[in-house]
Amino acid sequence: MALSSGVSAQSEFRELRSRFFDADAAGRIALATDLEAFIVRHPDDPRVFQVRVYLAWACFERGDRARARQLLDAVLEGPDGATRDFARVGLATLSAREGKTKASLVEFAQLEGRIVDLDERFVYGEERTRAAFAAGERVYAFQALLAWLAQAPPDRLERARATAKTLLASVPATELALALRDLHATKDRRTTAEMDSARVWLTSTMVERLTRLALDRADQDLARRVLDVAPAALRATPEGQSLVKLSTSGSKAPAIVGRAVGLLLDLGDAARRRRGAAVSAGMTRALGSATGGKSVELIVRTVSDRVEDELSELASEGASLFVAGTDDESARSASAFAESHGIPVLLLRKPPVAVPSAGYTFVLGLGDVEVERALGDAFTARGVQSVQRIGPGGFSCDSETLASGEPRFPLGEFRKRSVGALVVTGDAHCARDLALEIRARKASFLLGLALEASETYATLGVPSLVVTAGGYPAKAPAAGWYEALGHDAALLAARALEALPADGLVRGGSVELLHEKARDALTVAEAELWTSEARGFAGARVLPRKLGVLEGGFPQR
Repeated sequence: MALSSGVSAQSEFRELRSRFFDADAAGRIALATDLEAFIVRHPDDPRVFQVRVYLAWACFERGDRARARQLLDAVLEGPDGATRDFARVGLATLSAREGKTKASLVEFAQLEGRIVDLDERFVYGEERTRAAFAAGERVYAFQALLAWLAQAPPDRLERARATAKTLLASVPATELALALRDLHATKDRRTTAEMDSARVWLTSTMVERLTRLALDRADQDLARRVLDVAPAALRATPEGQSLVKLSTSGSKAPAIVGRAVGLLLDLGDAARRRRGAAVSAGMTRALGSATGGKSVELIVRTVSDRVEDELSELASEGASLFVAGTDDESARSASAFAESHGIPVLLLRKPPVAVPSAGYTFVLGLGDVEVERALGDAFTARGVQSVQRIGPGGFSCDSETLASGEPRFPLGEFRKRSVGALVVTGDAHCARDLALEIRARKASFLLGLALEASETYATLGVPSLVVTAGGYPAKAPAAGWYEALGHDAALLAARALEALPADGLVRGGSVELLHEKARDALTVAEAELWTSEARGFAGARVLPRKLGVLEGGFPQR
């Protein structure tokens, strides 16, 4: 097919293409006028499809996502080929910019190996890596970053490394240390020279950042983890010698290191491990997207023996406030530590004892009593008099069947006792298994879903009631109630820590004053929360909530 616009169109296109791939976000926005002009001047030129993809990029870089999608859809309706594949890269990037990072990673994965052009492959690698970091997918993110660095053309390698440093700066030290361990453990003997070079650079860059963080924070545990996987040559440097000294000694006195939140997870059983993973995911993602460029460090520890010991470690590592308490006992212990040491704590579950009205304990979560009272009132309104718990406090979700073919849950026995409703105090898996048996046996029970099973409310296929708190669970995150609590805890903590210095190490008497400042800031901190219609504690110590019950057989999300 002859080019309708001749040599001038060809040279003009080459210049636009070169400028597009050399530009950053601001440069692509500035290029939009020239791209539009090319489309107007050469509407029949086959290269106009590529120009539309470039223009779509400029549009979503400036926030005009509707126009970007319109341009990309026009290209996607065209013939299959390299231009259409690059338009799919644009569509995946657009999904990531809209916050649909999980979906965008699926779209990027479908394009693996299809992008051949060096310039387009560089953009593909960059956008896939950014989406993976934004999604909080640590393992995949670092795999994508390593691949991108290895494939970067020599003239764009420094640009890729600068972007990599920016992405690494957004990763909490704990996650970065785990990534460094993974990078050390997964070296492939069949690797290429480019991959080896990328691995060496990435390892040294991560070690440099972690070393600086460990020394700035006087973090013994982090120092040990860096030394375990860093190249042996590090120990011969002044910084390495300081790490060795730090790893074998140090004070346990509280410190303040910039703006740091301490997350304490109890992984003692399956339920607590599940809750901990959900809270960690919610906090990591919220801190990654809502701190406005002002870094908030997340320091994570797990309970190995006593809650008090691990909170003391978090305090010595520089956490200004804590998030803890996914069960009654750990909530009680964390509250006692907070009050005795004067360090604010956000509890993810309401403790079985009252908290001081002007103390350091802030109750973000709920207890069983409030939730079951709301469900009980709803059952009474429907004339249900006999209720059976399924999960903690009732019939175990982990019960085995007594004989082959027999149901796991004794639905017949419940019916003989005139049980009209089943309250699921277990998790989502328990609710799904119970609903499956109810449908299979064609039983007629009304289900009441407590908060740990609440994200299943629209998918069980049996009549059910669910407790609502704020916007939850109508827009429940994938991991449910505890992920939503982690999200809210992270936002409130980040707002409160804006009252503290952004960086620097503080020890001694000033630490107590900063803990008081963090407490006072948390009292008035506000954010758009998932689990409450309130925006914060409003001067109190228990987050205000109005619990409701979502009614109807099969509500739609």
